[in-house]
Parts: sequence; C-alpha cells; structure tokens
Amino acid sequence: MEYIEFDSAPAFEECQLVGPDYRPELARIEAQVYAIQIRNQFPNFDKVKIQVKTSYGNYTTFFVRIGFDPECSESVRQAFEIEESGLDYWTKDSKITLKNLISIASSELF
Repeated sequence: MEYIEFDSAPAFEECQLVGPDYRPELARIEAQVYAIQIRNQFPNFDKVKIQVKTSYGNYTTFFVRIGFDPECSESVRQAFEIEESGLDYWTKDSKITLKNLISIASSELF
C-alpha cells in the first residue's frame, strides 16, 4: 500500500493552526469532515482507502491520506484523480457539518 497525504482541511480554507491556541480535538474534527467530503465527492472509488491519521510531535496533528495499491491500475487512477481534483474548498454540506460538530465539541469542553 502506498499513500498520498493531504492536510486536515482543504488547501484554501482556514484550519486549526499549531501554537498556543491549538485545539487538537477541533483539528481531528476538521480532518474527519475532510475525509467524509472526499468520500462523498468520489462515492464509487472503492479501490482506495481514505483515512484520518494522527501525527505525534510537539503537537498532536491530524491529516487525511489516500491509500492505494501500486500494483492495481484502477487503484492508482482513483488515488491520483482525487489528488488532482483540486479539493481546495469546503463543500456547502461540509461547512454545515463542520460548524455543527465544532459547536458541539466546543460546548462539551467548557
């Protein structure tokens, strides 16, 4: 299995940034919603595996990755079609979901 990695949110959208105000629980939500958005935009792409992964260091961060089988031409095609599709912005549905989940998570934290 090989992987293409994405950030936790679309490229041209605001997201949780590491630093003193970083909230990893909200970054995780962003990554989960981003993975769902990718799945929704490519519902028939069954030869790839879309995952949210965690990276540990000074901060716990999250990212989305697309797993593909380099020996399967359809898997490779699907993975690179996702990468080349320009997933640069939240969809309307993702924005609503993200806003609702972050609101719920924030209210549970305080």
